[in-house]
Amino acid sequence: MASTLFIDTITSTDTTFLMVRDCKRQEIVDGKNYMERLWKQYQYHKYADRDFPKKLSEDFHARFWEMYLTCTLLEKSYDVCPRLTSSAGPDIKIIDSGQCWW
Repeated sequence: MASTLFIDTITSTDTTFLMVRDCKRQEIVDGKNYMERLWKQYQYHKYADRDFPKKLSEDFHARFWEMYLTCTLLEKSYDVCPRLTSSAGPDIKIIDSGQCWW
């Protein structure tokens, strides 16, 4: 698993990914650092697909939302279940009061 989200050698056509990865403006750098902190939590708990940084470079908004939502649910103490298979089915599963939510 990659130690960073914004790998310099990834070629991307997603303009948002490129801006966040390459921009030196402080507010963008602060946002990038925030995303890297989320990434550490997301991959530590084994929620990310193995190729998540590559997928982020292809579809930045959808992948960031997936990571942000999962980390926010964890922060709010929801029981988020890690995926058992990569790239198959919904990204987030929560067990709440015996009910399963996708």
